[in-house]
Amino acid sequence: MESISQQLSSGLTLDGRQMVAVMADGVKIPVRVFGPEDAKIRVVCSHGNGMAVDGYADFWSRLTDVFQVAVFDLRGHGRSDAGPYEHHNWEWFRRDMGDVLRAINRVLGRRTTVGAFHSLSSIVSVAYLRERGADLDALVLYDPPFMPPEGNPYRHAHMAEMYGLAARVVTRRSRFNDPSELAAQFAKQSHLSRWLPQAYQDMAQAVMRPDTDGQGWRLSCAPDREGHVFAANDDSALFEHVGRISIPLQLVACDPAVEGVQVSGEACRWMAENYGLRYVSVPDTTHFLQVEKPDVCAQVLRDFVSDCV
Repeated sequence: MESISQQLSSGLTLDGRQMVAVMADGVKIPVRVFGPEDAKIRVVCSHGNGMAVDGYADFWSRLTDVFQVAVFDLRGHGRSDAGPYEHHNWEWFRRDMGDVLRAINRVLGRRTTVGAFHSLSSIVSVAYLRERGADLDALVLYDPPFMPPEGNPYRHAHMAEMYGLAARVVTRRSRFNDPSELAAQFAKQSHLSRWLPQAYQDMAQAVMRPDTDGQGWRLSCAPDREGHVFAANDDSALFEHVGRISIPLQLVACDPAVEGVQVSGEACRWMAENYGLRYVSVPDTTHFLQVEKPDVCAQVLRDFVSDCV
């Protein structure tokens, strides 16, 4: 087998345990790799809309003892370049998913690969599988908010939720003196009250970067971009496609009994019951289940891999 240096291709570099994959429009997406280099199974992780993968570290770091774990932020999030506004959309996220997966395989070698994706990235992974049907051997979807099709009992609630989120996030403050300001803001929000104490600071640090003018910090994902993605989450064909995915699939959903929880909790249960999918609901969690109960969410993945991969 070629050495890593021999496998490097144009637009792709490896610096220690970090790769930088360059997308078709020049956007750079760093991919960091953890865990044993000789692990038989690779787990690839990404995040939800407006978030960043480092905010989920308490989850994915629990997998690095056994698996090779590769983590990355989608364009316009976390450590990745923003790119042009007109490319901040579902189609480019899907393209990027494929480019990142192929880059990982080129540099580190192909091996059994499990995608562990939350929310935005979970939908993107299914869109990619529908288009390509390759590069992933199994999939764990954490509370994916798919748009239900016509006639589904959760369709209108999902639409109202997405449009409501879109309207709210565009008014969000985007600049702060320090990430601790945003962490304090997170801690005051009732719908985030189940986060582990350190998660507020971890996520705030993950979703921000120093501002270019040197005066404080700003969100990596601008609020107007985040809102646009919520409003455009309307591909109901993906909801139905989940029932046709041929690789092993695990749905991990929030607890639909929690007051005020997102529609995705009920919709995931409906998908599991009607499509015969492997399904776990993590008790007393919301849409941010990996941040609230990272140990349980990691164990679900371990059990799934042990049983199905």
